[in-house]
Amino acid sequence: MSLIKTDAKTIFKLATPMLFSLILEQIIGLTDIIFLGRVSEVSVGAAAIGGIGFYLLTMIAFGYSIAAQSLMGEANGAKRYLELGNIFRQSGLFLLIFSLLVLAALPLVMHPLFCLLVQSEPVRIEAQSYFFWRTIGIVFALAAVLYRGFFMSILLPRVLTYSSVAMVLTNCVLNYLLIFGIGPIPALGITGAAIASTLSEIAAVLFFVVYTHKKQLHKRYGLYRWQGIDRSIQRTLFKLGRWMMLQEAVIMTSWLLFFVWVEHMGERALAISNIVRSVSNLLFIIVHAFGATCGAIGANLLGEHRAGDIDAMMLRGLKLSFAVTAPCCLLIGLWPDPILALFTDIESLSEASVASVRVMLFGYLLCIPAVHYFSVFGYLGSTRESMIVSIVTSISYTIYAYVLSRMVSNVAWVWTSDTFYYAVLGVLVWYYWKNARWRELTVKKNKIEHQK
Repeated sequence: MSLIKTDAKTIFKLATPMLFSLILEQIIGLTDIIFLGRVSEVSVGAAAIGGIGFYLLTMIAFGYSIAAQSLMGEANGAKRYLELGNIFRQSGLFLLIFSLLVLAALPLVMHPLFCLLVQSEPVRIEAQSYFFWRTIGIVFALAAVLYRGFFMSILLPRVLTYSSVAMVLTNCVLNYLLIFGIGPIPALGITGAAIASTLSEIAAVLFFVVYTHKKQLHKRYGLYRWQGIDRSIQRTLFKLGRWMMLQEAVIMTSWLLFFVWVEHMGERALAISNIVRSVSNLLFIIVHAFGATCGAIGANLLGEHRAGDIDAMMLRGLKLSFAVTAPCCLLIGLWPDPILALFTDIESLSEASVASVRVMLFGYLLCIPAVHYFSVFGYLGSTRESMIVSIVTSISYTIYAYVLSRMVSNVAWVWTSDTFYYAVLGVLVWYYWKNARWRELTVKKNKIEHQK
């Protein structure tokens, strides 16, 4: 008996809690910018470079966790629940080792790297502080990523919403207290923002642990039943995850370099770009929520040997994604002032950001199909193809942004690099989707049924 439905209602039902969860998680980063936008342009810009540097590390591990989620989704679809738990444990071991290596290298490479990348000394000092205090809590950030993958693989995305509420509430309160200070608590500025975000991730992990125990999920899946290193699963995870890890590293490096190129245009250009990227991220998570949901459903469909249903399911998800995202783009494009006012009370900075926001929105409307389909590659096991697409698009994007940042003085022109990126992404995604490896499962299944 089939476990998974692929109709639009089911996709929307599963995507909605994940969407709210991602929005709430994004609010954590946005909260930093919103509060720092009341401090100075330097702090807003520094948070961009420091934050991207941190996310570069976490997204490398996120690539590994996508591979784990793919395997956990297939195991769940096939009702191999204890195998799912073993995958969870083996993934957790890798992420723990990765975190410890990062922390060991942190004092050796952090300062020289920031001196190399950042031209403005005030920006460099604040960016380095933000990066340090975020990275201190990397083990909790990666643990939260693993737990989110687990709950998506068992199709319980609503749990992510609950955890995100806890994170947002914690982050908002701590941001206010630590950035501006109150009573005996000193005003820490950008350092306070980083500490607040780290503590909120700790709160999320504690929530996940408590929830798995309360609902007895740890027993059903054997989540914490350590039975030693499983070399077979580790090899499989690394085989799938290495491409996704490289992919995420390339993507985030290109983002980091984008901000480095822009920082050379001046502190205001950097602050504008962080605000625009924040707006872009809000839109991205809508498409990503539907894409990741379709990916989780697709992984379960593979586990049920129903690869032939994936194309139709993806198209339904795309229609839903476009129906939600397009109106948001149009509203922000026509009336950008309200959302820009969220990020800064510096009127001149807000006004200077309008043109860049509209350029970004134009490109994003064109990219929705490409991002939607690209979001599921890793979940369906096409990790190598996903990596190739990422490398080609990211290198193209970085070169394009570098050239423009040296040729023009208006940062809005540099933001046309997003449109260029999505155009390249769309072409490559279309090609690899039509030739995806998982389609071999459909062909084999049809041959078997024909022979019967």
